[in-house]
Amino acid sequence: MGSVPSPLGLVEELYEELEPLVLFAKAKEATWQTFFHHSASVGSCAYRIGVAVREAVEGSKSAMLRSSLRKIEEEVKPLSYEEFLFFSGVIHDYVKMSVEEKTEAARKLLLKLLKSRGASSDEARPLIDLMLHVANATESLSSTVLDEAYRNLVVCVVHVADILMGARGVDEAVAALATDRAALLLEEEVGIKFGFVKVTVPSLLQAIISEKVVRVLE
Repeated sequence: MGSVPSPLGLVEELYEELEPLVLFAKAKEATWQTFFHHSASVGSCAYRIGVAVREAVEGSKSAMLRSSLRKIEEEVKPLSYEEFLFFSGVIHDYVKMSVEEKTEAARKLLLKLLKSRGASSDEARPLIDLMLHVANATESLSSTVLDEAYRNLVVCVVHVADILMGARGVDEAVAALATDRAALLLEEEVGIKFGFVKVTVPSLLQAIISEKVVRVLE
């Protein structure tokens, strides 16, 4: 596999493709996040967790884990595992898009984004179906459609990213993940343990998003 693009490049593409009403639709009441802010944050977080998951799996003695990751990578081509996580994170809250036909709107958005990554329409359709199945499983952590590989290495990652990006602070995130089934599974099965460092400066993602929002409002 070639080099994996930065999630910030994917964020730029997402921003360019979203319609204004969707871009600024409210996704999180408690933290006043727009659909774009929350979806881009969850997608980027899922991407970065995915990088850690890949490293852990490739260094694992578990043949089952390595087989699960290879299976996902094969089935999500031409995307990488991390890119698939990003787009699954982006669309996990598609029901909050400010349009009537939310599923159809989500499909159109994903089709544009996947085509920009080099996917043909025939390649994109099954990937979009997969992503919507992940979205529907993200909150409940259950699915009658997705197999164990996707539930453990995709759904759990997006679920944890959603918790982290929806938390109002480090203390809330720590408390939420301490008993969260997905976080515990990633720790026990993959070896990913979540720790936190408090910082007083904004993230690069926040800075870029803020700059773009200011431009739109000028």
